[in-house]
Amino acid sequence: MTDTARPFVSVIMPLYNDAEHLPACLEKLLDQTYEKRSYEIIVVDNGSTDDWSGARARFPGIIFGSETKPGSYAARNKGIALSRGEILAFIDSDCLPCRTWIEAGVSCLREGVRRGAVGGEVAILYKDPVRPSALELYQNVMSFPQKRFIEKHHFSVTANLFTFRSVVDSVGAFNDALRSSGDREWGNRVFNAGYELVYAEKVLVHHPARTSWGALYRQAVRLAGGFTAIEKREVRSLRSLFALMGRKVGLFFDDVSMALLSEKVQNWTGRVTVLCVLFSVKGVMLFERVRLLFGGKPRR
Repeated sequence: MTDTARPFVSVIMPLYNDAEHLPACLEKLLDQTYEKRSYEIIVVDNGSTDDWSGARARFPGIIFGSETKPGSYAARNKGIALSRGEILAFIDSDCLPCRTWIEAGVSCLREGVRRGAVGGEVAILYKDPVRPSALELYQNVMSFPQKRFIEKHHFSVTANLFTFRSVVDSVGAFNDALRSSGDREWGNRVFNAGYELVYAEKVLVHHPARTSWGALYRQAVRLAGGFTAIEKREVRSLRSLFALMGRKVGLFFDDVSMALLSEKVQNWTGRVTVLCVLFSVKGVMLFERVRLLFGGKPRR
């Protein structure tokens, strides 16, 4: 790709209480093979209470903004408003992009005739690769199955997403009323508008595994809240309710199948371990859904 052919890229990252991981992510973003003058990095703080001022002082070339409305999708929308790129690339503050991340994402996005979005691979980092924990095994199999998300469910997680600004102008920005699953809702809008969504293995970021049950619990609660908010809008009749229930049953068995048959885990002991964690997570999500349906308030 020649310099004259390089479109300007805006890398957008929401930030919430993650001063620990932010510097490493920014270092990786500043060390890209993509021409430095052809991209900008925008970090939007979403009400963090930890002290990340050191990172702000350390990286003076980064654009730092803030969004007071709670929610990562509100922060991403603020990043879009601050950006000037023809291409928008989304990443999370705890991700580590490979050196060719921007270049590979841009190339893949520009290959299609009506390509609306590219979702790259999100690889899980084990704390100890020799002895991964049950939680790490679970996340490696279940947390970011990008290929499945894109090809079967028509969305990419925003931890690794490229799109054109023109696509956002066409279908709208993220639904900032959602605390979770806004990536799914936005991706479905892109797909329904007739755009192509593509998975790209070489558009790679690494994501550290959550190492505690508490972190996994909070993620499950957020996901349950997002799913419930979307599903409340979808159910308009008894027929739509039964259709939704059928899809949920199908998704559950898909998850069980993925846990038991994934090639990312090499033995049956590991696969059964993944399945046990999956049942625990599903239990948390079911409880949270019931709580919300009976009038509970969404939790961040």
